[in-house]
Amino acid sequence: MDPRPAPSLLPRLQRQGVGAKLLQDWLAIAAAHGGQAVHVGVNRANAGGMQFWKKLGFAELSHDGLADGRTVWMGLG
Repeated sequence: MDPRPAPSLLPRLQRQGVGAKLLQDWLAIAAAHGGQAVHVGVNRANAGGMQFWKKLGFAELSHDGLADGRTVWMGLG
């Protein structure tokens, strides 16, 4: 398993719980292999993506002293 998946769903599959289910399964696999925390990079302009990750418990990671870029780093765990 690639420890760095790049999840992206076709628009017709979005907002149906598919992404949440895939993430749930991936987190279970990661935990079974010793994973304790995960992070994702989300394009700041992707409001739907930001909402998705926040809904699943991800929070924006602190980046004190760094300029805001187009990628928002969010973490869980």
